[in-house]
Amino acid sequence: MSALRKEKQKCMVANWKMNPATSDEAASLAADIREALPVSPSVHVVLCPPFPFLDEVAREAGVAFELGAQDCSVYQEGAHTGEVSPKALASSGCSYVIVGHSERRAAGETNEQVNAKVREALKAGLRPIIAIGEARRDSFDASGRWTKELDPSVKDQLVAALEGVSAVRAPQVLIAYEPVCAIGTGVSATVDDVMAVRILVQKILRDLYGASVEARIPILYGGSTNADSDALLTSAGVDGFLVGGSSLKTKEFAAMVGDAQRVATNT
Repeated sequence: MSALRKEKQKCMVANWKMNPATSDEAASLAADIREALPVSPSVHVVLCPPFPFLDEVAREAGVAFELGAQDCSVYQEGAHTGEVSPKALASSGCSYVIVGHSERRAAGETNEQVNAKVREALKAGLRPIIAIGEARRDSFDASGRWTKELDPSVKDQLVAALEGVSAVRAPQVLIAYEPVCAIGTGVSATVDDVMAVRILVQKILRDLYGASVEARIPILYGGSTNADSDALLTSAGVDGFLVGGSSLKTKEFAAMVGDAQRVATNT
């Protein structure tokens, strides 16, 4: 592994989506995760609960994890009913925010809106976790193997999301590759598939910013990740996971963090 590659931190992001149902449950889950996580200065752990539970989860963080949001507005303030600004998220204790998730894109979010969110998040001092991935769900064969050909939309989404982001600010960004066809199916993309996209993303980042900046931008994988996904860390070379359902299972998520810690320690 090159010296430049070692600069990339390992990062495990828990996307709770619209779970759990109550603030008490959110606080309890955050506390359980805090207690179960291994002590790991080499791995950044980020919990992204629903907006109403940010305060409850923040109170349980300690030094075990950081707080993230699942989305943000393209506006910092103003008459925008139902929107949550990056500035407000930062004030609530968030350090990270997911932008461009496939579920938001499916609801009509455009590449231009994702880019605006990235830039406004950076202005507010947040680290955007930019989700990119193919839009179709027709990518498994009869045996359940993921067979998707590399889709040019992945490159288009990434380049559009980083429009206007300077080389100075780019290292604050994380990239999360989530093929839609793998989300919620229980079947992850293969090591070869993920490696191919990771190499593509690295090339795009080097073309945009140069090797020294690319080496500081973590590349995550998401899409039916679980405690058996460690090969994607060791063989596909990703820098962590954007975790959905498994992040609601304390022991499983803690085991995934432990895997990332071992990989970080041995590289």
